[in-house]
Amino acid sequence: MRLITYKNREDGAMHVGVLINNDSEVVSLSNNGFPRDMNEIVKLVVMD
Repeated sequence: MRLITYKNREDGAMHVGVLINNDSEVVSLSNNGFPRDMNEIVKLVVMD
C-alpha cells in the first residue's frame, strides 16, 4: 500500500489516495473525484 496524489482527467484537481492490490486499484482519501479506473488518472505521484 502506497500513499499517492493524482489528478483526474475530468476536473484536473489534485486528490489523495492509496494504491492497493499491487498498484492496480486506487482508494480515494479525498471527498470527491474518485477515479473509475486507472485510465482516468492524468498524473500519479507515489510517495514511498
